[in-house]
Amino acid sequence: MIFPIKLIDYAIKYGVEIFINTDTYFSKDGINYNYLSNYSMSKKLLRTYLKSLNGKIKVVNAIIEHLYGEKDRDDKFVTQMIKKIAKERVEQIDLTLGEQKKDFIYVDDVANAYIKILKYARDNTFDFKSFDIGYGTSISIKD
Repeated sequence: MIFPIKLIDYAIKYGVEIFINTDTYFSKDGINYNYLSNYSMSKKLLRTYLKSLNGKIKVVNAIIEHLYGEKDRDDKFVTQMIKKIAKERVEQIDLTLGEQKKDFIYVDDVANAYIKILKYARDNTFDFKSFDIGYGTSISIKD
């Protein structure tokens, strides 16, 4: 929490017009991931702080859905499955039924969304605006 607040304070002090916060689907209301509870809580608290900055700086909150792409972390689900299937050639992987759903979004599409956010923020008047960055369609892990 301290680092992003310091960044925002400096941005305001030096006249930065737009502050874009990268948020996560883990912090959406109604979503509860116990293993990321501190992370999710810090994101929610920061979002509350950002909303309170009325008139000091334009704030865009970009809520990124389940991001995937090249050079992803080894501990993420998609990377783990690709590694097991393609590289290790494992014949069977013990998993749940795979019915949980995620809105997977490719890293290049997220980069393009940030370009659109910058254009939007430049051309519109607002204090705080939040965008969900995803395809808008959740698919099951199994599918």
